[in-house]
Amino acid sequence: MSNQAETGQRLQELNRLLEIYGADRSRWPAADRMRMSSVIAIDPRAKAALAEAAALDRLLDMAPLVSIDRERALAQAILAAAAANSSPAQTSNVVALPAARKPAVPFLRGQARHAAGALLAASLVLGIFAGTSGQLSSTVDYVAEAVGLSDDESELAFYAEPSASAEESL
Repeated sequence: MSNQAETGQRLQELNRLLEIYGADRSRWPAADRMRMSSVIAIDPRAKAALAEAAALDRLLDMAPLVSIDRERALAQAILAAAAANSSPAQTSNVVALPAARKPAVPFLRGQARHAAGALLAASLVLGIFAGTSGQLSSTVDYVAEAVGLSDDESELAFYAEPSASAEESL
C-alpha cells in the first residue's frame, strides 16, 4: 500500500474515531489512541480534524441539560391540558366520525415495528453518507447530461456550493 493511500486510510479511521468518541482522546480505546497519535502529530489535516471535533465538543458541552423535574412538569402540563380539552362541556361540539376500518392484519406489531424503525434509521444514515461522501457527483453529472442540463454546476441547485457570505453567517 502506498504511503499516500495509507495516510488517507488513517485519516478516515481518525474521522471515524472522532465521530464516535469525540476529540477527548481519553475516551478512545487505548490501541486507537496509540495508533492515531503519530498521525495527529505529523499530518496537518489530522490536527485540523481534531481541532474541529474539539470545537464541536465545546459547543455540545454548552448546550443546557433538561432536568428530570422539568420534563415531568411538562408531561403533567400536557396531560392536564388534554384532560381539560376532553371535558363533557367541550365535547358537545365534537362531530363523531365513523370508526376507521381495521386492517385484516395489524400493521407493524412487535418486532416488525422495531425492524421498520431500524430500516428507516439505516436509510437516513445511508442518505447522509451518500450526500456527504461526494460519490454521487459523477452520477449527478451523468444524469444532468442525460436530461439535457448544461455542465455548469451552478444550475444544479442541490449540487451548488454555498456562497462565502452564507458560510460567514454560520
